[in-house]
Amino acid sequence: MMRALLLFTLLCLPALASGQSLFAEGLAPLEGRSLQQARREAVEDALWHASAQLGVTIHSRSEAAAGEVIRDEIRLETGAEISRYEVMEEWEEEGLYHVQIRVDEARALCGEKIRIGAVQFPLVRPAQQRADGLHGLERGVPDALLHRLSLLQRVEPHRTRQAFWHEPGATGLPRPRDAGVRRRVQAIAREMEVDYLLAGAVVDVGHENLPRWGGWLQRHRRRAEVEIYLFKGDTGELVLQRRVSRPVEGEVLFDARVVFDSHRFRDSDYGRGFEWVLDRLAWHVATHLSSLAGADRRP
Repeated sequence: MMRALLLFTLLCLPALASGQSLFAEGLAPLEGRSLQQARREAVEDALWHASAQLGVTIHSRSEAAAGEVIRDEIRLETGAEISRYEVMEEWEEEGLYHVQIRVDEARALCGEKIRIGAVQFPLVRPAQQRADGLHGLERGVPDALLHRLSLLQRVEPHRTRQAFWHEPGATGLPRPRDAGVRRRVQAIAREMEVDYLLAGAVVDVGHENLPRWGGWLQRHRRRAEVEIYLFKGDTGELVLQRRVSRPVEGEVLFDARVVFDSHRFRDSDYGRGFEWVLDRLAWHVATHLSSLAGADRRP
């Protein structure tokens, strides 16, 4: 007769004391990856190791037959909230990309994960996107934000849903405090079974030509500008609104149709600028969720 034994253990350490830091190193293979992709994976690995120093959940499942263990599976999940980190050093060695980070603000989370979903981000001026073939922004931007957020915060991200949280066909920026928006947010969050809903708009992806100097090739400047809104799922209340923008010069136009967040996009000057915008927005959301969680725990 076969028996299955389940084990669930939560190891939870306190938050970093004021003035303290912890260090962690991450690795990623370089083969078959662009340098940018390898760096991102190495940073993700370092964040996981840093999180594990603060808290880890151990899920173990063992199957026994005739008194002997014939199968043993152990799965680890980190449970830490990292509010601020810095890449201290990075290098290539023997086919691997190494990253060392310093975490200055973090704490363990022993409670349940926050369930967060997202809806498509409309383009405020859709003609900007068609001007040079870049596509996939509406779903790609919120998906990329959820991915970054899952690295910073103890969240359970849901993939972006194709749904109208604003008035369909409306021009300009959405009005997140409208009563109609609140009702639609509540309905979407209820269907997705999430605690928070992330929405937003791609404000500006337009470009301009820069003056030529001395017969040099034409250079271009392009802006990456995104505004986000974070809603409470049960009430539809707007709890966070932030806009981040960054102008980028250099390789910002594409000859062929390029998908947002693809390798080709991330390797461009514009892709790196857009990543900076998304990193800042994810940090804003993670920080705000931390403050909301702290307020809920206070008597």
